[in-house]
Amino acid sequence: TSPTVKAVEVMRVPTDAKLRNNEQSQIISVANKAAVDAVNTSLKLQAPVQVDPMKGDVLDGFSVYQLQGTDKQGHHVGQLVVVDYSKNAIDQVINMNKTILEKVPDAKKTAIKSSISKYVDSYSKEKAQQQLQGLKSNTIEGAKLAKNLKTINDKLPSQIMGAFDKMLATEKNLSPKSKEEFRSYVDFMAKQVSLDATHVAYKPV
Repeated sequence: TSPTVKAVEVMRVPTDAKLRNNEQSQIISVANKAAVDAVNTSLKLQAPVQVDPMKGDVLDGFSVYQLQGTDKQGHHVGQLVVVDYSKNAIDQVINMNKTILEKVPDAKKTAIKSSISKYVDSYSKEKAQQQLQGLKSNTIEGAKLAKNLKTINDKLPSQIMGAFDKMLATEKNLSPKSKEEFRSYVDFMAKQVSLDATHVAYKPV
């Protein structure tokens, strides 16, 4: 979004299955299995009523970019992940939300509507803008973030690999060699990941 920021694509899995190579097909398969497992685990723990589990693909594809740029505060490096969610997953989430709203007691409906989706049956840019305009501006300066960021960065690589190893242990479609190569790549990427900020802010758009 800024001409001073350079973006380099480091990984890409096309949304069109015909354009993927074998490695990309394996990666999206593993990612989709992990996504389905994560969604269903979350539903069991947090959904206020029983809903049908997520099935099929959650992701159509994704891209990972390395970002870097320099401003008056110094040189900054980061990563951007662009995810293409499948229509299948979006439709299922909409149906899950409808089911929850239908089954919860009337006394809880207002709270549920505001927490999961006021517009469970439709989405538009106009509605999204209305919601964003209702937010109050806020800013947290870097001094307050430093301690929390250090704690997060110390734990981040091991947390990423811990979650990835659990996912990989249940994957049956990859050969041991492919698993090791995939793990080595993710391990390398995990060690490069860190969070840095001079401040965090948001304001209505």
